[in-house]
Amino acid sequence: MSAKGWVFLSHQLNSKTPSYGNRAGFTVEGESKICDGQTANSMVWKFPNHLGTHVDCPRHFFDGAPSVSEYVAEDWVFEFPLVIDCPKAPNELITAADLEKALTRLAPEAVRRSEALLLKTGFEKYRGQAEYWEQNPGIDPDLGPWLREKVPHVKLVGMDVISVTSWKNRELGRVAHRGLLSPELKGNPLRLLEDMSLAPLADKELRRLFVLPLRVEGADGGPCTVLGQID
Repeated sequence: MSAKGWVFLSHQLNSKTPSYGNRAGFTVEGESKICDGQTANSMVWKFPNHLGTHVDCPRHFFDGAPSVSEYVAEDWVFEFPLVIDCPKAPNELITAADLEKALTRLAPEAVRRSEALLLKTGFEKYRGQAEYWEQNPGIDPDLGPWLREKVPHVKLVGMDVISVTSWKNRELGRVAHRGLLSPELKGNPLRLLEDMSLAPLADKELRRLFVLPLRVEGADGGPCTVLGQID
């Protein structure tokens, strides 16, 4: 790879993709196979829209709020995203104080120009194990309102956990979702990118983020292919 290159920051969808609450996963139905004497290979996929690396749009919690299909193409390109180290133990929540402390360690100019924050808890190492959904860290309700007021130019928050909502702290997680997504609170509503793959960014500087969701009309969220441009 040259000095500048690209990495995938999304996981592949397959039958082993973990789901929040161990709910429905990814299945293939009605396959057409050349090896079975059919003309072509073809698949029918079945999966919930909040599976794998996926985006939550404001409509996820608010009827009438923006959906996937209401954002224009350039809304899915994020300049100078920052990877924020937020190591968390099982079931812990990322708070506004955690994020404020992490941002003060960065150059003010880097913070000012960033359009996306990627929260790296390290919990990705448990993906493929029950702990990944049973004990996932999440986000505290105080983070959304703080971030929208103090860092209003940020448009997207991503993370290497299965959901903003910690499975062991579900009611707090619902409040946290609303604080991040609400079109009625101070500042702009954010988009959330859950179940990311941030391990490829070890010791790399991220210059640009491309988030490419399935373009389903009116969708409150959906699986994404995520590309990171690195130096």
